[in-house]
Amino acid sequence: MKGIITFGVVLFSSALSVAVVKQPNVLVYLADDLGYGCINTYGAPEELVQTPHLNKLAADGVQFDNAYTPASVCTPTRYAMLTGEYAWRSRLKRGVI
Repeated sequence: MKGIITFGVVLFSSALSVAVVKQPNVLVYLADDLGYGCINTYGAPEELVQTPHLNKLAADGVQFDNAYTPASVCTPTRYAMLTGEYAWRSRLKRGVI
C-alpha cells in the first residue's frame, strides 16, 4: 500500500512539473532553392511571389538573417540535420547526393 501511495505522489508531482514548464516552439524550415530574398519578409516583391503564411510566421516569431549549410544541395543538408554530423565526415564519402 505504501508503494502505491509513493508511486501516486511521484506520478502526480511529475505531471505537475511538466505542466508548469513551457517549452519554446522551434520550427526549422528546410526547403530546396529557398534563398534569403525568396519570401516577402526578407525582400521578395509581392507582385512576383506571395508568401502570406511565412510572413505571419516571421512576424509572430524570431527572424534570423544568417545561416549555414553543409552543402549546396539538399541531400547532405538533410543528412546533417537528421544525424548531427557532416555528410562528408561519415563513411559515405561518395554517393550522398
